[in-house]
Amino acid sequence: MSESRALPFLKQRGLDARKVIPNSIACGIRRGFLPKVKIEVVIEDSLLERTVDAIQHAAQTGRIGDGKIFISTIDEAIRIRTGERGGDAV
Repeated sequence: MSESRALPFLKQRGLDARKVIPNSIACGIRRGFLPKVKIEVVIEDSLLERTVDAIQHAAQTGRIGDGKIFISTIDEAIRIRTGERGGDAV
């Protein structure tokens, strides 16, 4: 699935408590919900800093809620359809 087709399935919604009117949720009024986006990428180690810099530059507004970047290791990638492994699967 391409990134453009995957992202609509990953949309998140968050609650900004500073903007919620007391009891508005109980009354059925949906206020204060801000659109969120979750992006997951798998890249080679050599592209790490460049990728982090690009995401920070694009996402930073200087306000609360800009988000977080988590970096973790992927031990193995396997393309189910072909059985390819490692970099070839990505």
